[in-house]
Amino acid sequence: MEPHQHSSKPLKAASVAVPDLDIDDLLGGSALPESAKKISDPGFDSSVMLPPARCFKGRLLADQDIFSLNGKHLVRVGQVLDADSAELLAKKQMKENPLVLHQRQCELDSKQLFSDFQKLSKKVEGLDHFVDLEGGISSWQKMLTEVLPICDDGLVYLAHVRDHCVESYEQSLFCSWLGGQLALSLGLSREKVKHSVMSGLFHLVGRLHLPESLRSLAENNCEPEAWNDFQHHVIYGKLLIQQAGDASLLTVTEIIAQQGEYANSLGYPFSLTKDGLHQESMLLSLSRDLFQLLFIDGGSLADSLLFLQLHEARFGKAASWAMQKKVKTFLCTQRAESYSDCSYSEQMADYLIETSIVLAQLHAAASLIVRPVRLGLAKSDKQYLVIHLVSLLKQIEDYKINSGIADIEFVAGIDSMQYEETDLLDGEIYQIIQQQRGLLALFSEVNVLLDSVLESIKGRVKPEVLSEVTDLHDLIHDVLEPFINRAR
Repeated sequence: MEPHQHSSKPLKAASVAVPDLDIDDLLGGSALPESAKKISDPGFDSSVMLPPARCFKGRLLADQDIFSLNGKHLVRVGQVLDADSAELLAKKQMKENPLVLHQRQCELDSKQLFSDFQKLSKKVEGLDHFVDLEGGISSWQKMLTEVLPICDDGLVYLAHVRDHCVESYEQSLFCSWLGGQLALSLGLSREKVKHSVMSGLFHLVGRLHLPESLRSLAENNCEPEAWNDFQHHVIYGKLLIQQAGDASLLTVTEIIAQQGEYANSLGYPFSLTKDGLHQESMLLSLSRDLFQLLFIDGGSLADSLLFLQLHEARFGKAASWAMQKKVKTFLCTQRAESYSDCSYSEQMADYLIETSIVLAQLHAAASLIVRPVRLGLAKSDKQYLVIHLVSLLKQIEDYKINSGIADIEFVAGIDSMQYEETDLLDGEIYQIIQQQRGLLALFSEVNVLLDSVLESIKGRVKPEVLSEVTDLHDLIHDVLEPFINRAR
C-alpha cells in the first residue's frame, strides 16, 4: 500500500507540545471522582451519528421565594434548590395549578400494555428478536401483574400521557421492560426489580404538569431558557405517584425524581453523584437514553453498544456492562460483525489524523481553564465551575492516555502498513475511533459548560476573568464546529 498522500502534513502540525491538565489546582489537591477507563463512539461513516452526551445546563433554581409553614424564608428567587425546597415549591405550584384530568375510567390494563409494547418492539430493526432472546415479555408480564394493583391510579396518569404524547407513553413501556431485565441480570433483589419496573412505567407522568409547550419535548432539544421549568417534571412525577399509590412506593417515587441524574454528576435536577443514587435510578437513566437513541435518533442495536461504551461514566460500569453483554450476545446470534462499520480505508486514516490533531489542540485549551479560576472567580462561581468541570477534565485526562492523541505518528502510519495486517488493524482502528469520538463528545460538554459559566458570571467578575473564559469557550467552539457540522 502506498503511503498516504496527506500523512506528512498533519505530523508537522502535531509536533506542538501538549501541556498536562492541571486539574488538582482547581480543587486545591482534593480527591477527584473516579472516571471510566474506556470510551467509545460509533464507527467511521456510520449510518447514524450517535447523539452527543447531554450537556450540563444548570441546576434547578427557585423562580419564586419559598417559605416554611411558620413563615420562615427558606429560599429566595434565583437560588439553587435542594431536594426538600424543590419539593416544597412543586407542591405549591401543583396546588395553585391543579392537574385537571378527564373523569373517566382508565382504558389501560396490563393486557393493553403488553400489546402496545409488542407493537413498539417492531419499530426498531431487530428489537423484537432482541426481546425474544431476553425471554420475551413473560417476566415483565408477571411482575406487572403483581405491582399494578398497588398503583391503579398511576395507570390513569399513564393513560393521559398516552393520549397527549404517544412517544412518552412508548418510552415508559420500554423503560419498564428494559429496567426490569437489567435489574434481573444484575441479580438485584426482587423488590428492586419491582422498583425498576414501576419507576420505568410511571417516570414521565410528571410531564402532565408542565406547560403545554414542554410536555412532549425531548430533553436534548430543550432550550436553555426553558430548562429550569422543564426540570420540575421529575418532582411533579414523584408527587403524583405518591398520591396515586401507598407507602410501599416511596423508593419508586425517589427513583422517578432521580431519572435525569447521572453517576458522573452531570445530570439534573440536583447533579447527584453515584453515591447519592439508587441503583435502579441508573438503570432508568440508561433505559431513557437508549430509547432516545433507538426510537428518536434512528440508531441501531449495534450503535447502542458503542453508545454504552462511550457513556459508561453516566450509568456506572455495572449497568453499562450488563446491557453491553446483552447486546453482544444478540449480535452474535445475528452473526453481526462488530467491526463491520470500521473496516480500514484511506478515508479513515485521514479522519484519525485530523481528529488526533484537533484533540491535541483541545487538550491544550482545556489545560488553560485553570487560569481564570486562579484569576479570581467568586466562591460561588468557582464552585459552579469546578464541581462539574473537574469530572469532565478528569475523564479527558484518563481517556487521553489511551486515545492515541499522544502518538499521532502511529495514527498517521496506519495507511502505510501491509495488506496482510489489515485484519489486525481493524481492531486497532476500531478502538482508536471510539476513543477519538468519545473525547470529542467530552470536549463538547466542556464547551457547553463554559457557555453556562459565561452567562453566570457576566457583569460580576473582573474583565480579565470574563475575557479568559470567553476566549476559551470560543477556541473550543471553533475547533469543534467542523465536527459538529459533519455530525449533522
